[in-house]
Amino acid sequence: MKRRNVIQHMALAAACGPWLGEAHAHGNAGVIDPPVSLPDWQVSTHWGQTTKLSGLLKGRTVAMQLMFTGCSALCPLQGALFAAIQEALPRQLGERASRVSLLSMSIDPLADTPAALSKWLGQFGAGPTWLAARPSTTDLDALLGIFNGQSPRPPADRHSTQILVLDTNLKLRWRSVELPSAASVLQALNALST
Repeated sequence: MKRRNVIQHMALAAACGPWLGEAHAHGNAGVIDPPVSLPDWQVSTHWGQTTKLSGLLKGRTVAMQLMFTGCSALCPLQGALFAAIQEALPRQLGERASRVSLLSMSIDPLADTPAALSKWLGQFGAGPTWLAARPSTTDLDALLGIFNGQSPRPPADRHSTQILVLDTNLKLRWRSVELPSAASVLQALNALST
């Protein structure tokens, strides 16, 4: 393991230490060791571009959430969480904040057009590093599988409120509990953006 990866892993474990106990209690949350590579899905962005996930995010530390624009229950909470994280990033990470992206991934790729995704981002005051995208319908189950980890959900409950944090190589390094605090996500982003 490269020295930088070892240092990042130690920092992540130290920063998220209080949540490791939570992770054990909640099954699939906490530090992911070894890190898991995400598939290089093709996605359509809120500005209408179709690109590979790597082209959109490579070289950036990323917090990723699930949402869909027609949701009126959990997704507004997800949006508010990312808005709070976006606001706190410059204070918490300083100049490193510019190397962090927030990604809202739709779980309704048929209905969530670029215009709908843009409107959704606008409701929360998303800045230039907060992106929204939708996977292809054929990749949706794989995306949901990454979020669900070892705790599969019933088919009617496909929405997760967890946040995944990816390193600059698009490897999954940390998974939050359901409905995490902004502080816990910021700690994971801080540890991985060093």
